[in-house]
Amino acid sequence: MSAETNIAAASLVVALTALLIAGGQLLQAIFGNVPGYRRCAESVIGPWSKLRHRSWRWVEFRYEVEFEAPHFVILPPRIPNIDDHTYDLADQFQDVTGKNENHLRALKDSVAPNNRPTRGRYQAGMGDAEKHDEHYRQDEVLNLAKIVNRNETRVSWLQLLEAVHRTYSAYRPYQSKHSRVGVRSEATTAAVSIRKWSWDFMPVDLLKPLATSTLNNMILFALRLGMQWRRLDLENGIFLADGNGYNLTSLEIRGLGIVFTFKATGAHEEPQLLAPSKAVDKAMFGIISGCKELVRRDFHFVDPWRNLDHHSVFENMGIGDLDLRNKLVAGKWIEQHSDAIILLSSFMPMSGCSLLFTCLPEIRSGAPITPIHYWEGRLSLVESLRDRVEQLDQIDTKHHRSYTALKLVLERFEKLQQPRWWNDFLDVWPESVIEGSSEQKKLELVEECTAIFKWTTDYFHGQLHSSNETGDDATKSYTVPVPDWTESHRGNTRYVQLVAAHCIMVYSAVDHSIANFEQLREESLADERRRRRFDETMLSNRNYEQTCSQFQYHIARRYVACVKDGPDNVVGYLQERGVKWDVEDIEAAWWVMMLRGVTWDMSCVGDPAFRNKRHQWTPELVPSFFYDLQTPVWIT
Repeated sequence: MSAETNIAAASLVVALTALLIAGGQLLQAIFGNVPGYRRCAESVIGPWSKLRHRSWRWVEFRYEVEFEAPHFVILPPRIPNIDDHTYDLADQFQDVTGKNENHLRALKDSVAPNNRPTRGRYQAGMGDAEKHDEHYRQDEVLNLAKIVNRNETRVSWLQLLEAVHRTYSAYRPYQSKHSRVGVRSEATTAAVSIRKWSWDFMPVDLLKPLATSTLNNMILFALRLGMQWRRLDLENGIFLADGNGYNLTSLEIRGLGIVFTFKATGAHEEPQLLAPSKAVDKAMFGIISGCKELVRRDFHFVDPWRNLDHHSVFENMGIGDLDLRNKLVAGKWIEQHSDAIILLSSFMPMSGCSLLFTCLPEIRSGAPITPIHYWEGRLSLVESLRDRVEQLDQIDTKHHRSYTALKLVLERFEKLQQPRWWNDFLDVWPESVIEGSSEQKKLELVEECTAIFKWTTDYFHGQLHSSNETGDDATKSYTVPVPDWTESHRGNTRYVQLVAAHCIMVYSAVDHSIANFEQLREESLADERRRRRFDETMLSNRNYEQTCSQFQYHIARRYVACVKDGPDNVVGYLQERGVKWDVEDIEAAWWVMMLRGVTWDMSCVGDPAFRNKRHQWTPELVPSFFYDLQTPVWIT
């Protein structure tokens, strides 16, 4: 071989080596300039790494990294006809995005198989199966695996996905899959949609892919997980929640917005399961979800500074007198606050769902203070109503407009007093159905209360004005809007006006009853007939002298007296504002409203911590305006 050949061969080897080195450098420059691909690895985002990919951009002669991440939302539930609840969140996802096997696989791998909330649905009333399911759920709660940061490099939204799935899936065994469509629309559940992102449009200093949601959803997720909101600083983008072994913090990143970080910091139990409905979601934000038929609006009662704001509630109810509102808000008594919430609210439980906790912030420290809630007050109301009906029996009832209505109200009160609901009517916690373990009995109680509550709604829809009116007004019901006194009162119905009249009366009634308590007590003790009837309806260890809230007994009697008499009576308030109905019509409507309030209060539990010592969880007040705040947020 000649020297020229050797030189040529050596040159070729050098050239090829240089070409390989140059090619390697080119490939390194191309592939090494896509850091987002490494940051979407399985060690960072788990099964979602299978959804990352690089797209070649010929014009720019480079790769663009694209990844996909979940967007957390809250939607009406799909409630499929399946018995396996493991993939509830994935089922909801299909409603949002349609079927995509890669997406479904990533989502299912994120929440299964370690977080199976229950091994199947047991219909209430199935005897041993029901007991087995209840026993299994208790074992699940006691043996929940402690979530730890298995890998500190992983994104925190994977843990949030697991926790949200576990909590919302736990609602399912308590809900009937045969619930009516209208009921389903009032329910809420967690769902996700998949969003595609390009790493090119992420901040330069971003180290991990981000999931997304909205601020109101994140606040609600934290509450449902059993956390407390310690700080809600929208102006500076600082939010802090903790509790039940979880921690949720945020900071504001320039050019991106509010970024949350979720951590499971320790052992946790299943949080108190609140009824999964829109009304309960609103209640957690301090919003009274007004009855759609009779109230037709919501009332916010937590101001931006996290204080109860009954002033605006009373103002929006149509109580325009500032001095009167100040007395109702800042006065010594709070019965009018509790009554306003109960009487304005929509029916909280859902048909086919045995979860009855609602957690209204107003009663976060215990039970509502009102005769509508206390058993002494309820018995006093029924006793007074029975006396009134007996009185009307002695006169010509053909010309008394309220007689038929009062008899119907009394019949429904007696339904609530039947033996199967007796302990619930008396609010005896350990023995009551609402505190018991039988899902079937709870469902039956809900159905009974639902029927009575609906009857009161139908009554107000069909209630006629006095026959001495003329024209179109003669056929208007309590659902008709009142004249627009101010802009804030626009759209209020006659029913809301009736509630306002009641709340004004309540303050005077309570004030009079407390001031004259000893005299009223002595008069009741001297009335042998009343005392004997009271004793006959008590439990064996209770009598008049031993009642735990004798004030409420006398306050309820004063309620009845002040419907037509007294300085702030209900009839006078309405007539001064242009209501021309007969006194008997207003009296009957007030009694129907009392039945409505007692039924509402019997159907749900407003404060889990007060009733259930195991769950010492009573959320701090959250400003009402956050409920509608759709501010986009990121989750690292």
